[in-house]
Amino acid sequence: MHIYNLISVEEDEEQRGNMVKVFAKNLRRIRLKKKMTQEQVAEIAGINPKYLGEIERGLKSPTGPIIDKLASALSVPVCEILSSRRCPCARNDMPRQMAELMKGRAEIDIRKAVKIIEVLFE
Repeated sequence: MHIYNLISVEEDEEQRGNMVKVFAKNLRRIRLKKKMTQEQVAEIAGINPKYLGEIERGLKSPTGPIIDKLASALSVPVCEILSSRRCPCARNDMPRQMAELMKGRAEIDIRKAVKIIEVLFE
């Protein structure tokens, strides 16, 4: 029994194009968040800065090894660059995010927040 892909060629191309756009957007967002230039990231990743610019503009679609090098150069998991949703690998970032949310808050407010979290997870 054969199972055929029911997605048309046009739909498949559109989906691929959307993936390239998400990747390009994520790559640029992460690079800017880390206050790095294209030249810095490209040098660390061992690729041409012009090529990185083309990737960020969605003009080029990098191979798996290049994606891995870019993730490594930015010190993020690959899924954070590839995914249109929150990267599950980034969950280890949760303690830092919680600390940021609590910074500068009154102790009573922190205790309230902890109590709310405890109720949510009971």
